[in-house]
Amino acid sequence: MIYLDTSVIAPLYWTETLSDAVEQLLLNETQVALSQLVEVELVSALSRRVRMREISQQDATAIVARFQADLDSGFYTQIAVETVHYNLAREWISRFDTPLRTLDALHLTKPLRGGNREQGTGNRKEISPLISRVESK
Repeated sequence: MIYLDTSVIAPLYWTETLSDAVEQLLLNETQVALSQLVEVELVSALSRRVRMREISQQDATAIVARFQADLDSGFYTQIAVETVHYNLAREWISRFDTPLRTLDALHLTKPLRGGNREQGTGNRKEISPLISRVESK
């Protein structure tokens, strides 16, 4: 199973630099996981794109409907954000030696505490490769 954050999920629903790479990545995956953080961040990104007049509200609504259909169909395995994830993210950030932001840190806790072995992120400043292998604790 692979856990994907919003920066990797978004290119599935609108064209971005990572769109082709993400599509190729998912050809080999049988289970794709995400958290409710992704759901909120995806809609937030769409809202920003509407405000910036990059897409119409109608297009944004259609993207949300496609994403919801994928959720409803079971394409994604949803993983809950739990207290242990918040605690681990706080622990990492409180080292004061990482550029991780709040939501990025929370996303990165999912493979460690959610039983997943892989993490997909498009935030290259925090995580260099598209896929970062992590060990479960």
